[in-house]
Amino acid sequence: MSSFQANHYLDAVYLNDLNGTRTDDPKIQAALDRMVDVACLGVSIAKIQVEMTSHRRSPANLWELGYVFGCLDAHKILLWGVKEFCRSFFHCGLMSYYGNADAARTGLMNIGIAITSNDPEFERGSNKGRSDALKMISERSVPSGLMKFLNSQS
Repeated sequence: MSSFQANHYLDAVYLNDLNGTRTDDPKIQAALDRMVDVACLGVSIAKIQVEMTSHRRSPANLWELGYVFGCLDAHKILLWGVKEFCRSFFHCGLMSYYGNADAARTGLMNIGIAITSNDPEFERGSNKGRSDALKMISERSVPSGLMKFLNSQS
């Protein structure tokens, strides 16, 4: 089983929460709340940059999707302390970034396809997103890699 297919223990809890059934276990709920906080924080640098351009967010733009994935992955590892893939973490981050469930599902599906096919555009965006997120976390500065890419597309 690849890391993309692996299930994190919070995946089922997250899905139930989306469907309106919260867990009764306060430790699991606290872990879920922490996951949501870090996922939303993980996309904040991309959201800020997009707002500074005329770009319309799209899960079909593999460089942009890779950038968001790289930001999320860095936050997942460094701030949440989870190394393995967590579908619910990425879905939550994509929901925050795109603002709707359909785009988040499409983005998650496109991430799987891009990872499986070793898509070079997704990989370039992912590397830049991870680099920008690491820089932001370590230097406490706001990066501009996505904004520069989107402005170059205009």
